[in-house]
Amino acid sequence: MLAGGGCDVSKLSVSNLSVEFGGRGGLFSEGRVVKAVQDVSFDLDPGRTLGLVGESGCGKSTTGLATMRLIEAKSGTVMFGDMDILKLKGANLRLLRSKIQIVFQDPFSSLNPRLTAAEIISEPLDILNVGTRTERQVRVDELLTQVGLSPEHGGLFPHQFSGGQRQRLGIARALAPDPDILICDEAVSALDVAIQAQVLNLLARLQKARGFGMLFISHDLSVVRHVSDEVIVMYLGRIVERAPAQNLFDAPLHPYTLALISAIPSRDLDRPSSRMRLEGDVPSPVNLPSGCAFHTRCPFAKDHCKQERPELHVVSAGRQVACHYAEQIRDA
Repeated sequence: MLAGGGCDVSKLSVSNLSVEFGGRGGLFSEGRVVKAVQDVSFDLDPGRTLGLVGESGCGKSTTGLATMRLIEAKSGTVMFGDMDILKLKGANLRLLRSKIQIVFQDPFSSLNPRLTAAEIISEPLDILNVGTRTERQVRVDELLTQVGLSPEHGGLFPHQFSGGQRQRLGIARALAPDPDILICDEAVSALDVAIQAQVLNLLARLQKARGFGMLFISHDLSVVRHVSDEVIVMYLGRIVERAPAQNLFDAPLHPYTLALISAIPSRDLDRPSSRMRLEGDVPSPVNLPSGCAFHTRCPFAKDHCKQERPELHVVSAGRQVACHYAEQIRDA
């Protein structure tokens, strides 16, 4: 059966995912290890969008790539239905590729410059041997139309498209095998604001029609607020807060989340500034601080924060935070 049918959509469950780089004989001198992702857990339900935010280097893109085995995890499980993705091999892993797809940040370097738009979209269908050649061509024309291009664009090469059109082409390629999960890794960060809105609205329409779950990775909190049902905030490889999107933006519990949200530009020029400015630089992931990794920049940090790392814990229905004093900060 040609991809695009109305099949059941599976849930993605990530548990205690950890990724490290370097070590003995690795890229880093003296066998140092970069703890890029540490004990990250989350669920992504069909038809829902989970935002993953944080500064550059926090591990959010690494989390997305490890989830679909584009890089190898050190430990953890990634369950897709009844399959652990981290244990799949050979044909089973290749089949999994059709169910979890990714839209990369750079729409130019992620597209093969030697292939036409039609060939780029058709490539995953060809690899998976989906349908006949005629059926695949019909599928390509449908996808080009669905992402706001036209079948006539199928004969053009990537350099003949604008940035926004290339990103639409990348989305069409990702949707070709009708995935259950779509990972968007800074998918609109390279686009102009007007084009960003078009691409985001396109993703929302396609998600509503197809029912796929979406992991939306971005450093732009205003975009994340617009598209997400739930948001995870990461800092130095760990989750520091998780909450429904509206709750998180209305009442952030972690000081780092508060700082990120307060940095969002306001349209109200007359509103007095209440921006929380973070001092200092992000610590090195090779040599993490003791206790809470955020204590070196946190204006609320106390001695206890320097000695003991706070665990991610439930504070109310659907809300988790990793901060010793989240309740006091919230009530202050």
